Order: sequence, then C-alpha cells, then structure tokens
Amino acid sequence: DEVENLLGNTKTQVIKKENKLSEGTVLGVKGQVFIKYDGDKTWKQLLKGDKVREKGIIITMEQSEITIKMTDIANATILAKLRAVINTLRTNPDVEAVSETEINLLAGKVYSNIKKSLENGSRYEVKTGSATAGVRGTQFLSWRDRRGASGVHVFRGIVAFTNHNTGKI
Repeated sequence: DEVENLLGNTKTQVIKKENKLSEGTVLGVKGQVFIKYDGDKTWKQLLKGDKVREKGIIITMEQSEITIKMTDIANATILAKLRAVINTLRTNPDVEAVSETEINLLAGKVYSNIKKSLENGSRYEVKTGSATAGVRGTQFLSWRDRRGASGVHVFRGIVAFTNHNTGKI
C-alpha cells in the first residue's frame, strides 16, 4: 500500500501544449561521444559545455561516457558502447519545475539521477523498447542489450517499470 501511495496515479499528466523545447548541457565527457540530428550529414563530437536538444541520436564509444544536465533536477549519465535518442526535452516556461524528458535507449546503459520528486505534470522516462522506466524522484540504471532484453536497477527511490507487452507495472 505504501508503494502504491508513493506511486500515485501511474498515468503521468503531460502538458505538451505549454511545454517548450529545452536544451541539456554536457557536464562531463570521458572518451569519445558523438551526436547527430535529423538532417545532419556528419556526427559531431560532444565536449563539456555543449548543448543537446531533443531528437539527437547519441553514441558513446568503448570506454566512454557522458553526463548531461537534462533539467535543473535531473542528470543522465550515458555509459560506454551506447546508442540512444533524446526523444523529448522540454520545460514549461510558466512553471519552471515542470518538465518532460524522454530517452529512447537503443542499446547500452543510462544512469539517471533525479535529485528530488518531480512536480505534478513532469515526467522523466527511459524507454528500452520492451519497457519504460518512469521516475518518482530517484537514482536508477536502465539497460537494454543488443537482443532487446531490458531492465532497471534502482539505487534510491521508486521507479515505475512498465512492460509494453503486458502493460504491467
């Protein structure tokens, strides 16, 4: 019952009409990490201080990783040998604490650190193809292997992990 109360309504309210495009900031890079947006012909190497926006495809090479400040309260560390897409990166200019972040993990691991509970209307999700990890203010690692198997390891807090095939949380 306590977990159910903490989870609350598992259907997240999304305020897409009001939320505006946002940018993340690269806090640190180890090794080689590249990004490419639709329409780009070449991959751009990411460096500390660079900005990232939604619809960016990120790849990390072997023994490489990158930490991106997605919002004021959420950082994502994308680990080595990963391929991911930042599907959504938006904030609400009227309510600074309300944001939408969605990372589509194609292969590899993403460590997410959400510093406090998300405000009503906010969402932070990591999609792995077969499941979605939705955050309730926590630290967790999402993973997906090349065969499509996926999972989540929760270090602190609560993560709602939804199986796309069964709909079970």
